[in-house]
Amino acid sequence: MMDELKRIIREEVKRILQEGELEFIKGGKHTWHLKNDGLHISAANPHIRLEGTETGGADKGIREDGGTLKIYDFASASNVMDLEAHASRHVEGGADPISGLTASQLAANTILFKIPVLIPDSPQTGLAADSTGTKWTSNFKFRIPKQNVKDVVIRATWTASHTDSTTEIALIDDATGNTVCSVSGNTGTDAESTNYTEANLSDDGLVYAQASVTTASATAGATFDITYVAVEIKVAVS
Repeated sequence: MMDELKRIIREEVKRILQEGELEFIKGGKHTWHLKNDGLHISAANPHIRLEGTETGGADKGIREDGGTLKIYDFASASNVMDLEAHASRHVEGGADPISGLTASQLAANTILFKIPVLIPDSPQTGLAADSTGTKWTSNFKFRIPKQNVKDVVIRATWTASHTDSTTEIALIDDATGNTVCSVSGNTGTDAESTNYTEANLSDDGLVYAQASVTTASATAGATFDITYVAVEIKVAVS
């Protein structure tokens, strides 16, 4: 029995030496373990050392120190860089701040601002509400470049002489006549749109404000007044 066991051991050792196949190696009183899927080192300040023997080669490696991983210079016995804190070098004020970023490299809404545009000729009184159709069109027009525009909101306050009419106040694309965004109701106080349609906005095209009656009052002579109309363009670089 013992002879057979020795024979098996000899053959296995011979195979290992010939083929170099080891699934598991332990060393240093079990302080390091080399497996076929990884290296586990258990010790104070464990490290992996890479000593270059070529001309100008460095003697450096990766070392755990104080709970973080560091690039370590064995020749000078000093830390070269804290890998886990390295990102702080690239922020503003760091030793190596990142520059030349493109918008796509930034996190969503990294730079966010709003551009208000007050429609100067929007205050109106005595506009007819007893029939449907466009009742007022602003003479003021402006352009909206679409790059980095996240939202376009129209805001307005208006009143009506009778409760059975409906007024829509909209931002209109001058080239197509399409509605970019709008608010609607019998009356509105600082009413804001939530229906921005990007496809209806021509890039860098002119836009203007417009008021229309979509449901006419049954009372002849019914009117509505506009206190103000403003547009808010939300731009985010990200």
